[in-house]
Amino acid sequence: MIEVRNPRISGNGGYNCEINHSVYGWIPFTAHPGDIVELGRQVYKEILDGQHGEIGAFVANVLTKEEVESLRKAAYANEFTGSDRLFAEAQRMQVMSESGWESVRDAAIARFEEIKAEYPWPENLEANDE
Repeated sequence: MIEVRNPRISGNGGYNCEINHSVYGWIPFTAHPGDIVELGRQVYKEILDGQHGEIGAFVANVLTKEEVESLRKAAYANEFTGSDRLFAEAQRMQVMSESGWESVRDAAIARFEEIKAEYPWPENLEANDE
């Protein structure tokens, strides 16, 4: 049996824990019942059966402001789902006196706001920091 410590609910239907790796020592590990690797399924069952102590509660991953900014920038720039492409299209349409640029601009603003909502600032930051 592999050494396992600190099991807790992972939020994806499995358990986060640490395992004692023969080369690297204690490393983070996620055990899941549908894991394609037998070790993941085995550790999941052992944790579920209580062989590695009490299962802790889920702990959310809290992002830093810099991480949120990076995720937002990547989402804004996505060529298929981002807002930047819509802003560029609206600007091109306006400069070329094409009709309908206002609705494209409005769609860009709406997508921009959706992305901000998808990646909110960490709770400990002031709302006016946006």
